[in-house]
Parts: sequence; structure tokens; C-alpha cells
Amino acid sequence: MIHVICNIENSVIKLLEVSGHSCGGKNDVIICAAVSCLSRTVCEIVTRMNGVSSDCKASAPGDVVLSLHNYKKIDRDRLFGITDFLIFGMIGIKRDYPESIKLNINNKEWYDGSQKRWW
Repeated sequence: MIHVICNIENSVIKLLEVSGHSCGGKNDVIICAAVSCLSRTVCEIVTRMNGVSSDCKASAPGDVVLSLHNYKKIDRDRLFGITDFLIFGMIGIKRDYPESIKLNINNKEWYDGSQKRWW
């Protein structure tokens, strides 16, 4: 199972942790690729932003840890969009393949699409 932890503060991603692999189904490669693409793209964008203090580590295939420390007010709207892109992408994967991903947003596990935006 893929484990995704997202901590969001003031609508901006502060921590993203991804680990594990999808296993046991015919769509494993697609699910892992989708999660990896979302998380690694967000890491690449955030770590290249001027005025943003962040760290990103990918210690093994499928594992990603992004920590955002500080950012300038001018970058906030862009970070809002990046955060929405990441979160709604992960939620879509969770809805389509609930048995393959455990999604935790701000210490709450995402079960289905009934939750309102609470980050």
C-alpha cells in the first residue's frame, strides 16, 4: 500500500511524505506512477521557487519527503495552486483505487469524497 501524509497550513503544503508501493492489483504500475508523478513534480516546482525555503528527499524509488519551511508572501498564491493540484490529484487516486493508497491530510484519513475542504 502507498502511504501519503500531507500537512497543510493556511492552504499551503508544509509537509508531504510518500512511501510504499501499490501491490496486489492489475493497476499497480499506473497507481504508483500517478502518485510518484504528482509528488515528485510538486517537489521539483517547490524546491526551485526563489524565496521558498524547502527540502526534498527521495531516498528510494517511491519514497518522497518534502518540507516547506518559509516562503514570501508574493509566492503564496502560487503555493495555493500547487497545494490544490497535489491534494486533489491524490484524492482522485484514492477515490479510484481506495485499496491501494492510504491518504492522510492534516492527521485525518481520507475515506471518500464526502469531506469538505479542511486544510
